[in-house]
Amino acid sequence: NAKKLTETCSHAQPERIFVVAAIIVGQIVSAVVIGNISLVLTNQQSQAAIYQQKLDRATESMQSMHLPSKLQSRIFKYYDVLWTRHRTMDAKTSFVNDLNPSLKTDISLFLNRDIIANNPLFRNCPDGMILSVVKALKVSLYLQGCHLAREGELGVRMFFLQDGEVVAALKGKVLTHYQRGAYFGEISLLIPNQPRQCDLIAISNVEIRELNRDDFEAICFDFPNMKRILIENLK
Repeated sequence: NAKKLTETCSHAQPERIFVVAAIIVGQIVSAVVIGNISLVLTNQQSQAAIYQQKLDRATESMQSMHLPSKLQSRIFKYYDVLWTRHRTMDAKTSFVNDLNPSLKTDISLFLNRDIIANNPLFRNCPDGMILSVVKALKVSLYLQGCHLAREGELGVRMFFLQDGEVVAALKGKVLTHYQRGAYFGEISLLIPNQPRQCDLIAISNVEIRELNRDDFEAICFDFPNMKRILIENLK
């Protein structure tokens, strides 16, 4: 009997080791999964808290300015669209600002690849000029119904339409319809102090890349042909 008990225990020993090992591995896996879920939830809660804090500050400021409720609603909608698209409360601020110039350029080229590939303005441009333009572009977001520019105001920037639709209108009459990949407003860069000839209105939520006059003049200093290329493609 003692011999049989010993044999039984010796056979059961590997099974016990396997069971114990399986339990330990299961607990480790469970701990990792639960830890990852907790981390994700914590990050989401942290981002939501930042978003809510920004909205709370904006609400207080708007109330102190006595802004009309309709305008406040548009501002809240702007923040909502901005957060949905970029997961930030400022389209001009991101981790990219922490990177070195080489990585920043690579990211700019990737994000603006459609503008570069589909735009006749860049078709015969040297690579250096394209890089300079891309690095100078600023991101802006406009809600449906917002004016990108108004008739009569002095133009200081041109626009590259990354996403959405914009119309040029005069006295309520639509003159031109712009869609993704289009550019417009270049006359403002070519002729200083030139008033806008029409309104530019977003007819959907749009994401725009803007090139302002100061950056344009700096590019033209390095690449004098830039103005000639704009004139040749003038619309």
